[in-house]
Amino acid sequence: MATSSLARAQSQAMTSETGTKGVGGEPTVGTATSTVTPRKNPGVRLSDEAVLHAGISASVGYDSNVFFNDANKVTSPILEVTPVADLTNGDRGGGRSPEIYYDLRGGLVYREYLTDDPNTKAQRAFNPSAGATLETNRDTVVGFALNDSFIRQQEAPYLPSTSTITRDSNLATARLRLAPGGGRLATSLQYSNSVQIFEDKALEYGNSMGHEGVFDVTYKWLPKTALFLEVAQGLITYLNEAQAAANNRHKSYPFKTLLGLRGLISAKVALNAAVGYAAANYQDAKSPSGVGNIAGGADLNYAATALTALGLGYKHEFQNSPIIGDYYDANAAYVTLRQSIVGRLILSMNVRYELRTYHGVVVNGSGVDRQDHLVSAGAVLDYFIQPWLFLGASYGLSLNRVDQSAGAPADYTKHLAYFRLGVGY
Repeated sequence: MATSSLARAQSQAMTSETGTKGVGGEPTVGTATSTVTPRKNPGVRLSDEAVLHAGISASVGYDSNVFFNDANKVTSPILEVTPVADLTNGDRGGGRSPEIYYDLRGGLVYREYLTDDPNTKAQRAFNPSAGATLETNRDTVVGFALNDSFIRQQEAPYLPSTSTITRDSNLATARLRLAPGGGRLATSLQYSNSVQIFEDKALEYGNSMGHEGVFDVTYKWLPKTALFLEVAQGLITYLNEAQAAANNRHKSYPFKTLLGLRGLISAKVALNAAVGYAAANYQDAKSPSGVGNIAGGADLNYAATALTALGLGYKHEFQNSPIIGDYYDANAAYVTLRQSIVGRLILSMNVRYELRTYHGVVVNGSGVDRQDHLVSAGAVLDYFIQPWLFLGASYGLSLNRVDQSAGAPADYTKHLAYFRLGVGY
């Protein structure tokens, strides 16, 4: 049933600031990202330029709430196997990038629940991902960049069932950059196309496509610090028009303009901050207004030492919502910490809180607002026995509290704990 996906079947979040996997709009908890990549393993050189990096990890753990439902908790041991591969001509030692840089990457998260319960066992997941990047060296006067990312995400529904929520998401971007006169003044023009497809027929009304054009002007008033102005115009349409209309889905034209600063403000502190105006014309539906028209945020990163990094962030914006209501206002704050100890022990921690206010949720024929309080937290500890071999442990928390549930169970607290063994070269 469609209501089984209400909290997680959202439009954005192929990634999130917290580093936990995002399935839909909010970050949910899975095997936290391995810290194997900072080791900069040499890989297998296939030619003078091409280097292949590959790895695989196996995780055994425990899921405290498989179906994201506090009223009917189901627990289970869990197994995940995650192979990854990356083919690139980039210099991972910090040297100058090649004139034309490319990176091809792919991965898979295979998840198995170690239980005899048929509903839980049916939540077996097969989540492949793939991506590609092609771009010119950033030092060139005229440059371009092409990127594409795909991910398939399977998650359990809100109620015990043999069905799963499966969403396919693809994001493609093309950017043209012009930086004459040494790059002090630079402009770029970018086009993005996003597609999301729900494989569950009950959710096909949420299948959507987004288009966005972005114009960016950057002025470097210091060697590593720049002021920027960004203007973006988008279009979001639903692929199944009849089903979308029957479920109160509306085409929209989101617009945003931001003025901000990005770069270093000292040798150890980097700041990305912006504030601006956002709007969206929703056809036959209420559009964002008031504080919903304010967009902005800041990311502050402090490199205390070469081995310690701290990040703080806040974001205020609205996002289109393909399943719950029309859109939601989001206020999110997050903290990240990364600590390396003698190069072999790496600790990563994160905490994020987000308040979402969904607008246009239809209950008994009337539109109401719904507020979700989302908390996610995680910690990952990896010990490198060799540069290519590591042992790890991770813990993740995902929590949601809903002020207005729109007739569906929505409150949950989910804990995931893993032990991991992996290799990467």
